[in-house]
Amino acid sequence: MFARTDTPASPWNVVPSDDKKAAHLNAIAFLLGRVPYEDLPREHVELPARQPDDPAYVRPDPATQHIIPQVFAPKVKE
Repeated sequence: MFARTDTPASPWNVVPSDDKKAAHLNAIAFLLGRVPYEDLPREHVELPARQPDDPAYVRPDPATQHIIPQVFAPKVKE
């Protein structure tokens, strides 16, 4: 999917998410730095239950993706 749809006009940006808190903060910082903020009304969204992980999934090569800058470092496990 990335290879076919990642274009200069609309690039995919990948958030490394081994540490979810750092990933969320990095994604927020990345987006806020690129999109002009304007307060808009929005409706409440109901999300479906999370699907189980697919054991057949293979993570793509990071060299083929646009990785966003890591403003917040992942937590170091002690």
